[in-house]
Amino acid sequence: MNWPAETRAFVPIALVSAVALGAFPSAIPQWLQVTLLALGVVILGLPHGALDPAIAGRAGLVKSSASLWAFNAGYTGVVLGVIALWWIAPVLSLILFLAVSAWHFAGDWRDTLPRWAQGVGGAGLLLLPIIFHTQEVADIFVMLSGPGGAVVAQTLAQLGWWVPLAMLFVASFALVKRQWSSAMELTALVLIGIFAPPLVFFIIYFCSLHSPRHLREHFQRADASEHKRLWRMLIVYTLATLLLIIPMLWLWSSVSLSESIVRLVFVGLAAVTVPHMMLMVYAESKASKTQC
Repeated sequence: MNWPAETRAFVPIALVSAVALGAFPSAIPQWLQVTLLALGVVILGLPHGALDPAIAGRAGLVKSSASLWAFNAGYTGVVLGVIALWWIAPVLSLILFLAVSAWHFAGDWRDTLPRWAQGVGGAGLLLLPIIFHTQEVADIFVMLSGPGGAVVAQTLAQLGWWVPLAMLFVASFALVKRQWSSAMELTALVLIGIFAPPLVFFIIYFCSLHSPRHLREHFQRADASEHKRLWRMLIVYTLATLLLIIPMLWLWSSVSLSESIVRLVFVGLAAVTVPHMMLMVYAESKASKTQC
């Protein structure tokens, strides 16, 4: 079977992690989870959005140096707007972030599954940790959005076993359609959702499946002659994003370093995910009009 490279990495990592954490649930201390989360997002997370200028170029938004500067300014403005909204309305921002993330992550299966199945996968992978590790997720949500975050976690946890059952149904559907890699990915997500702590679950999914898939697709769409330019863009925009987001630690100087990092990672991801999704929707709309 010709599985994508990221599937061949993700599925064994997920299965081994599920078995190991099922046997030793406290094997990874909280400080190590937070450290791995920060490193994983910096090394593999931020770069998968750092190629957005290339997407903007293919969509016709960037045609010159002036338009590139305008694009960067607009992108930065949306990032700062999301951070400001989170500061003003943290619970609403958390809910919107979960909804946007579900939509974004559903795209991992856009080439193999119909839209309804993509939606189940995207929403399900976010809900799995909430259902099986409700208190841990509630604690994280409180870090991000205050006491209202716990209410969000407890409310979503009421969906219970319907979520993993729905994901396994989609995995079975994928098997019937001979989409073997998608079936294995969804099944592996259910397993690590049950056994892995929420931060570990997110690290494994985001850093070994979602981000590598996004990066691979970017480079596959580009000519080989453009790959050096894409690598330079990836490095420059990743560093620029860090310079923009790291000062946010000052906002939370009154809390522990571990809590500050968790906030920085997830609020920072929310801030860059929103303009990324806006760009993706525009680019896909432009592409579909061109094909018509």
